[in-house]
Amino acid sequence: MAAEERSESGLKERFEARREGDEQVPDRSGDANRTLSALDCYGIWKVFDGLIDAAFYGKSRDYALGHRHEQRFMGLWSDGVPVRELLVTQYP
Repeated sequence: MAAEERSESGLKERFEARREGDEQVPDRSGDANRTLSALDCYGIWKVFDGLIDAAFYGKSRDYALGHRHEQRFMGLWSDGVPVRELLVTQYP
């Protein structure tokens, strides 16, 4: 898809589709009963998709770079309490 065809909220749309189960995702474990977790959505896909958008389309940098809230946010528990944020560091 050409960069001009991508909407500004493309990352957010892909993320929401995966989280809601509207998009087909590969079963990485081979177990048909495996469900997606917050770590799949917020910890892996969000950051990866943000890096891809930043590198190739110049968008969604807040989700992948710069130690910003969008990058660290891991969602909310069912009672509305935020999940502990990702730890972002220069020195692993």
